[in-house]
Amino acid sequence: MVSEGSRDQDIVEEIPLTLWEVVELLEKRKKNKHWESTDQRRVYEYATQMAKLSKEDSEKLLKTLISQFNISRIIAVQIVNILPVTIEELEPFLKQLEKRGVKLEGEKREKFLRELLGVLREYWKRSKEVTEEEESEETNTT
Repeated sequence: MVSEGSRDQDIVEEIPLTLWEVVELLEKRKKNKHWESTDQRRVYEYATQMAKLSKEDSEKLLKTLISQFNISRIIAVQIVNILPVTIEELEPFLKQLEKRGVKLEGEKREKFLRELLGVLREYWKRSKEVTEEEESEETNTT
């Protein structure tokens, strides 16, 4: 999460960030002479390793979750970063939505789940294809 505003001012707004947004923010700070000895480097390495989607797919999925499914940014970012693809993996996010006043019951819940899981699984397939291509390239170069 990043806060807008300076340190001397009150925090105006906190914005949850996807892993790729964290990477972009830290890449700007990479030129700092203390980069190697800071926690920022470790966070950067973690974010690049844990991102399940490409930067472009992360951005597209985030926009889809917010606009098509009316999911708040804070929950949508968590979904993008974790990329749940089963009902069990999605359940904690549904509980968060319900705590925020989203009513999902009966057929409405089933339809929402079916459509959301369809979108998430499509992105998951793309991420698997990219991972398999990268692994194949690594094997061919050794």
